[in-house]
Amino acid sequence: MISKAPSVLVRTIAGLLLLGSASTLYPQGLLFSSGFETGEPGLGNWTMFGNAWVENGVTAGRRFDAYEGSYGLFVGAFVPPPGVAGAYRTFPTTPGTEYQWSGHVLNSMHFAVGSGTYGQGVIQFLGATGDVPLSSVVTADLAPPQNIWTSFSISGIAPPGAERVRFQIIVNAPEDSSSGGLFYDSVSAQVVPEVSPALWGTLVIVVAGAARRLGAKRTQVK
Repeated sequence: MISKAPSVLVRTIAGLLLLGSASTLYPQGLLFSSGFETGEPGLGNWTMFGNAWVENGVTAGRRFDAYEGSYGLFVGAFVPPPGVAGAYRTFPTTPGTEYQWSGHVLNSMHFAVGSGTYGQGVIQFLGATGDVPLSSVVTADLAPPQNIWTSFSISGIAPPGAERVRFQIIVNAPEDSSSGGLFYDSVSAQVVPEVSPALWGTLVIVVAGAARRLGAKRTQVK
């Protein structure tokens, strides 16, 4: 009897943690997802800079096949380099909030990036005003093989003083690089869930109760 009690306690704790991770997490939810399709909610909320535009792969002479749907975002085409182009969306944030930024990138043979040119997915944390980030999280340089959709994913936590979070996809062509561009599709940004204080409170109560029962059983055995 006594030897079995600790295993029951362990199973109780593990079960509560699993339950919490599945059903009582906060804050959680998708901030946005985008396939750059016509009529998509929020499509007009993108800020684009440099050479960046939404393109239909079929009507544009099949320069690319979309990851999903028919459209994607083309970024790049520097003739000659250097240059930076891209697109971003910005949302309010609070310090300590964690985000995940993911999507897919294609290096099409019809507009392939040249030597030294690369893409990046970026999370920027900014103050109330201005465009100089307090901190940034950046993917490794994205220069995937031609004609293969490649996924990227990064996460970052808003630092003290952060009031805005910006999700960005770019192509960077340094001065000594070649021209070219990349296509982005099926991107999404979400808040990474946390375990709620309510769950931890419940866990403490259950563990305390299990410990009391274990102590009572030991007393009875004596």
